[in-house]
Amino acid sequence: MNDKQHWDEIYTTQQPHQVSWTQQDAGLSLRFIRQVAPDSTARILDVGGGDSPLVDALLACGYSDVTVSDLSGAAMQRAQTRLSGKASVAKWIEADITHPNGALPKQVDVWHDRAVFHFLARTSDR
Repeated sequence: MNDKQHWDEIYTTQQPHQVSWTQQDAGLSLRFIRQVAPDSTARILDVGGGDSPLVDALLACGYSDVTVSDLSGAAMQRAQTRLSGKASVAKWIEADITHPNGALPKQVDVWHDRAVFHFLARTSDR
């Protein structure tokens, strides 16, 4: 099983309350982002954002250039379903952060990563 299959399986077989990294409230990250990028047109990239509630909070605050990247399309699908019609405001990129192959934005004002690098088990990936 490769990394993508691993994470897709987790997000299709377990609910948010069943995994240790679930964050019910992204308030701390949101406060940090608002401090460093108060302009709602700031280009924000949430790496490993998958099913995180941060995208919900950013869109609710009026941020208009939000990109969520995750290896797991299943994780991002959960967030898109939760956001319903608001999901189309954000950009969603299914990519391996260790080999993004040009998929990520070339310039961002804020790179947010709450825990993705913590889960990179191979030294070469870190």
